[in-house]
Amino acid sequence: MSKYQYIIKKIYQPVPSQIVIEVGDKFGKPVFKYKPGQYAIISYRNAKGEFKDRRTFSLASSPGAIDVIRFGIKLEGSFTRGLLNLQVGDELIVFGPYGKFVYEELKHPDAVMIAGGIGITPFFSALNYANDLQLNNKLALIYSARTQAEALFYSEIKDFQERNTNLKTLFSFTKESSSSSSNTINTRINAKIISDFVGSVTGKTFFICGPDSFIKATRENLLSLGISGEQVKTEAFSMLPDKKIRSRLKNLIYTFLFSMLMVVISLVLMEGGPLRAITSIQGLINSSTASTNFLSWYIARVAGVTAYLLMFLTVILGVGMTTGFTYKYLNPVKSWLTHKYLSLSLGLVLLTHLFSFLLDDFIGLGLKDIFIPFASSYSPLFLSFGIFSFYTLLVIIFTSLWFRIKYKKSWRNIHYATYLLFSFSLVHGFFIGTDSQAITMRALYVSTGSIVLLIIAYRFLLPLAKKIFSRTRLNKKYETFKNNSV
Repeated sequence: MSKYQYIIKKIYQPVPSQIVIEVGDKFGKPVFKYKPGQYAIISYRNAKGEFKDRRTFSLASSPGAIDVIRFGIKLEGSFTRGLLNLQVGDELIVFGPYGKFVYEELKHPDAVMIAGGIGITPFFSALNYANDLQLNNKLALIYSARTQAEALFYSEIKDFQERNTNLKTLFSFTKESSSSSSNTINTRINAKIISDFVGSVTGKTFFICGPDSFIKATRENLLSLGISGEQVKTEAFSMLPDKKIRSRLKNLIYTFLFSMLMVVISLVLMEGGPLRAITSIQGLINSSTASTNFLSWYIARVAGVTAYLLMFLTVILGVGMTTGFTYKYLNPVKSWLTHKYLSLSLGLVLLTHLFSFLLDDFIGLGLKDIFIPFASSYSPLFLSFGIFSFYTLLVIIFTSLWFRIKYKKSWRNIHYATYLLFSFSLVHGFFIGTDSQAITMRALYVSTGSIVLLIIAYRFLLPLAKKIFSRTRLNKKYETFKNNSV
C-alpha cells in the first residue's frame, strides 16, 4: 500500500451536510500521481492521537494539480463528522490511489457522466482534468441533487462550462419547484431525459456514480435506450454493504458457488489429478456397496482440504485489505463482504469436516475426540492441532461479528490469531490423514505455508527491520555529531 503523510491545506463546508478538504505535502513536494475517477483512503488522529480508523473517498481534484489533492465528502457517520474537528495544518495519512473507475482521454473521446449526490466527486476530477489540459474531448454531465445548494462544486462546474465549449451540463434538482436556468430540471432522471440531452449514443461511454439505487435505475434507463452494457461503467458510492434480502441472498449464492469450486479443486488435489478425481467420484456413485462409513470418510477428507483452501484465501484477502493491495481490484465494501462470507463458509465447511467423522466407525472418533484436545488415541498431537484451529476460528468469527465496531482495538488484536489459526491447520493437514502423503497435497501445504510466511515477514518483520535500521542510523549520526563537537 502506498502511504503518504500530508497536512491539511484547506478545509471548509460548502453546505452543512458536506465538507471539502485539500491536503498536500508539508514541505511542498508534489502529491502522488493518480487518474481522474480514482479514490484514496484517509486516516486522521483519534482522541488518543492514533491513526486507527480509515475510510475511502474519491479524489475530486485534477491530476494536473501536483501540489494538492482534494476530497469532497458527505457527512454521514462518526468518521466523516470527526473531520469537522480538524484544522489547517493537521496531519492526514493518505493511502492510494486505487480504483478502475477511470476517465482516460484517449479511450473516452465522447463521455457522458451521470452523477447522483456526492457521486459527483470523481466526475469533478475529470472535468478539472479536462479544463487543466484544455482537452478537445466531448463531455456531457448530468448531475442530480436534491437542491442547487446541495450540489457540490456547482459554481465550479458552471465555470468549466463557460470555458469549455465541448462540455454540456444538465442539472436535476428534485426538491426544487422551479428551474433557475435552461439546463436545469426539477424531475428525476429518466430514459427520455437522457435521450433528449445526449442525442446519438453511438461511440459514447457512459459513467454512472452515486447511491446503489441511483445506479441501478440509471443503468436500466440506459439499457432501455439500446445502449450496450459494455458502454456503461459504474461506481457505487457507498461505504456500507447493501442489507436487502435480495443482495444478501445473491452474496450467499456466490459464496456457495465459490465453495463448490474449492471442493472441485480439493478433489483434484486429493486424487492427484482431474481424471483420477472424476474416476473416483464415478466409482463412488456407481458403487452399490458404498457404505455410510465410506461416504462419511470421503466427505470428511474433501471438507478438510476445502476448509484449508478457504482458510488460506481468507488470510490472503485479509492481509490484502490491511495493506490496501486488495482495493486495486475490489472496492472496500466488496472486499469486506467477500472476506466475511469466505470466513462464514470456512466455519460451515469445517463443521462438516468434524461431524463427518462421527458417522465413520473406522477411526471411531466421538464427540469427546473431536472437541477435546489430546482426548483421542488416534494421533492425539496432530489431531489436537485441528481442534485448536476450530476453537481459534470460533473466537475470530465471534469477535468479528460482535466486537468489530464497539471494541475495535480488542478486535484487531484478537484478529492477529488468524496467523495462529493457519499455522495450526497447516500442521494438522501436513501430518495427519489419508491425503497427507500425496505429492499434490504436500505441494499445496509447502506452497501455501511459504506464501503466508513471506506475508508475515512483509507485514511485520520488514517494518520492524526498517525501524531498527533507522534507529541505528540515527544513533550513528548522533555519535558522529557528539564526537565532532568534542
